[in-house]
Amino acid sequence: MHRASSLRSDIASAYLVTAARVLAWVIVIAAVFRVAGKPALALLAIVQSTVGILEYAAIGLSPAIIRLTAEAIRDSHHASEDNLPVPSVQTVYANGFFMALITVLGGAVVLACFVGPFSSSQTNIHSGGVASELMLMVGIATLLRLLSDAAGAALQTSGKIFLDNILLTAHEVIWGLGTAFDLLVFHLPWQRATGFALLAGSLILLIGRAIMSHRYGSGLFEHWWRRFNASLVRRLLVFGGMVVAAQMADYLYAPTDYILILNLIDQPTVAIYALAVQIDLGALLLATALASVLLPRTALAHASGDPRLVRKYYVRGTLATFFLLLAAAPMLWLAAPFFFRLWLGNRMDATCAILPLMLIHTVIGGSSAVGRAILLAIGKVRQFTLSVLIAGIANVVLSFSFVRFCHLGLRGIVLGTIVAVTARCAIWLPWYTLRVLKQEITPSDASILATPPPAHLS
Repeated sequence: MHRASSLRSDIASAYLVTAARVLAWVIVIAAVFRVAGKPALALLAIVQSTVGILEYAAIGLSPAIIRLTAEAIRDSHHASEDNLPVPSVQTVYANGFFMALITVLGGAVVLACFVGPFSSSQTNIHSGGVASELMLMVGIATLLRLLSDAAGAALQTSGKIFLDNILLTAHEVIWGLGTAFDLLVFHLPWQRATGFALLAGSLILLIGRAIMSHRYGSGLFEHWWRRFNASLVRRLLVFGGMVVAAQMADYLYAPTDYILILNLIDQPTVAIYALAVQIDLGALLLATALASVLLPRTALAHASGDPRLVRKYYVRGTLATFFLLLAAAPMLWLAAPFFFRLWLGNRMDATCAILPLMLIHTVIGGSSAVGRAILLAIGKVRQFTLSVLIAGIANVVLSFSFVRFCHLGLRGIVLGTIVAVTARCAIWLPWYTLRVLKQEITPSDASILATPPPAHLS
């Protein structure tokens, strides 16, 4: 019997993925910049941000599969005592793969709609067709990775989180090193170098996840079309759609803040704020790595009737991310001037002046990443999504009011975010999560996780 990986190894592998992702970006940016200059780097950023909308389709699929798989394990355990028919774990995986296929086909249509008009844009014309070529390759690579998410979710719920993270790390390494190798050894045009490397990484991730999930008994690709279940597909669609809606609420933060700054302050201030946002996003990776490990583990623990373990994951995970970010924040602030001088040739004093305020909401908001994973894992997706949308709207209203009526300038934008994030992440989310878990705690300590896993998860 193959044993599931330990929590420590899972967490270590999650941070390995984070480190590989950051390193890959550093390598790609440096290679493209040195070979093709600033215009190429700007074009890469434009294409990545444009095609990035395809990734939203995948954001909700994996958590949905994980949650429904945990429910299937729970229901099969209860049904074995009452001889009741319930959807098997393999049925959930098969319908998750069906949803992934449909999503990829829809994404291909969206990509075609992007590439067509983009081919005649001034950006593509000025680049000599490089932009549309790069967009096509990045788009296909994104769709391949999206298609692999069903197999990835199967690995995670089979106790193979460490293995899945190793495959994700390989994807990032192949992209980063492959880009540098294609540029320096084969002397390919920069867009083909980074595009081919990204395609290779995504294809290997898809193949690796498919082979490994099949090896560990997911049955994902075995006559999956015969296991179609309209009810499961509908539940996957609803759950995943709610997660995507919550993720789309991110546009009510930094992207909307850019618009407010542009209209209420001035354009140069947008660049000052944008650089601070990059530091913020980098710091948040420290929290999301741990949350990605706790999501499948929490879903299985909750479905098995062990809310005490879920509460333990939530409290310890939240405290760990809080203190990790609390320790990282002052180091990032102190290192920022040196980093900006090395990266941009300028200390960017205006950005460094606003950075302490930015890092306040980074610490508060980032420490809620575990809470997000917990709520999704226990099926409270509607409540989570509603809270995110309300906080996002509050951020817009508060930021506008602080700038327009209190004349606080850029500080008003950041203060609006701090108030909204504090209300949701530091007050509502802990109260609601602990309240729900307290209601679910029962005298029984029995847990399915304490018994040997089903054969298909061995």
